[in-house]
Amino acid sequence: MEQAVAPLDCTWSDVVFLSPVHPAELFAASSQARGRRTSAPRPWDLDAGRLDPERTVIRLMRHGRDGHHSDPADERDYLPYTTAGLRAVNRVTVAAIERLNSLAPEDPWLPWVDVPHILHRGAIPVEWFRRPSA
Repeated sequence: MEQAVAPLDCTWSDVVFLSPVHPAELFAASSQARGRRTSAPRPWDLDAGRLDPERTVIRLMRHGRDGHHSDPADERDYLPYTTAGLRAVNRVTVAAIERLNSLAPEDPWLPWVDVPHILHRGAIPVEWFRRPSA
């Protein structure tokens, strides 16, 4: 958790990790790869405009050398937190689906490895989140 998040001048333990994509597509690919149905969690929504762009960054994620975990980030792995940046990363990539579909039964199941992360430095008030509808 001491991995640096250089654009925010902090470490991973100082940030809240958010996803710009809905998990249903990831879980559908995982179900197909594993041969068993996995239900997607019901995520809470957060209005992206509430986050301060000076305290928030988009971290591009790609599976690393081992094929499962992401490698440490470099400066090319970060995008500014902007509307254009969010639009560029708001869907599951083909690489993420292909990796999930290619998993062997003994491989670790890490659905978020290829999905960009929104990193926000500091706490986010829980009242900013909307509960999922039933």
